[in-house]
Amino acid sequence: MVESSKKTIVVLIRQLPDKSGGVQKGVFQLYAALRDKGFVIEFILDSDDHETIIYDGFKVHKVKFPPVYNYLFSKKYFQNIQLKKQIISLFESEYLKRKFVLVAHWAPDFLLLSYLGHKYNVKTVFSFHGPYHTRKFMQLFNRKQFWLKSQKNKLTGIDKFVFISRTLYSDMIDSGCIIKSKALTIINGIYIKPTVEDVNNDVIKFVVVSRLVKNKNIDEVILALNLFKKRGVDFICDIFGDGEQDHNLRILIGETGLEKHVFLKGFSPQIDESLYMYDLFISASLFEGMPRSPLEAINNNVIPILSDIPTHREILPDNLNLFFDLNTTNSLVSKIDEIINLSKIDKEIIKNCLRENLISKYDVNFRFKKFQELFESLMKEV
Repeated sequence: MVESSKKTIVVLIRQLPDKSGGVQKGVFQLYAALRDKGFVIEFILDSDDHETIIYDGFKVHKVKFPPVYNYLFSKKYFQNIQLKKQIISLFESEYLKRKFVLVAHWAPDFLLLSYLGHKYNVKTVFSFHGPYHTRKFMQLFNRKQFWLKSQKNKLTGIDKFVFISRTLYSDMIDSGCIIKSKALTIINGIYIKPTVEDVNNDVIKFVVVSRLVKNKNIDEVILALNLFKKRGVDFICDIFGDGEQDHNLRILIGETGLEKHVFLKGFSPQIDESLYMYDLFISASLFEGMPRSPLEAINNNVIPILSDIPTHREILPDNLNLFFDLNTTNSLVSKIDEIINLSKIDKEIIKNCLRENLISKYDVNFRFKKFQELFESLMKEV
């Protein structure tokens, strides 16, 4: 590999950021920040097209990746790679004479990343973004025919595994899939806003920001709010997001007679700018990686009420109990009652504690700096 003065990062991606943002949006924010630090960033995008484009100032090479689901747990995946000349040809023509680090962020691309890293002896990083990725990864090692099973403590094709939370890191280390020397935690983060002033609402305003999928457990929130309606409490709850559960949630809202209280607002790309208008943020998720929405609520001076799961506990200071028991409607109702009945001074104490914790741990610039240090250290080994 020829030395180069340019620090290049090549990233395997499955799609460009769309209106829903999500992982792709966070990935592009990370690499935009690294580009500002002097790195050259290029993407290899899974696509039926075969062309190079410029997207948001980044060079994007479009090539067809090997199939995922038909070959996910089999040696055939790697045999199929040999038949897919596009990505091999691109890789060999564009990158083998350059100093670079190869990165992937999506679970099935672990296989492709490992293959390329092993075949061409390049430095590689796989970054887990949530429990879906960790579960898929563990499944790979639970399948006897997976070719790396016998090498699970070596993983010569991957140099570093990055986790967005300490919980995911611990889960993976405890599973025996990855050894500690190859793993590190770089916690998710957000852009910190200036302090936001309180808004005095005429009625209690709740907000949920979530994909409308089963593991987000939003029906539990609706059932809890139904109990408030029966007690004559006046409130509004806006639910922002879209997903497969939209229809079912609309039916539940109708069955509980909450049409004048609970509103499905769909996806809003500007929701972070309007969170300050609410009194309480609610997340009833069954599991999370390192959720951004509660952090954004805190960033907007809104108290979060969260299901009692490890990653939610990781977000909050140890001295604050803003949790309710999973799948226990009365527990959620009790926690809401507890918070809304606090004095203004007590609420301010909680908000100040939350904000201090946010600033000290979850500033996105900490995340960018950690990745910068990681990539620079790997490039020294090239």
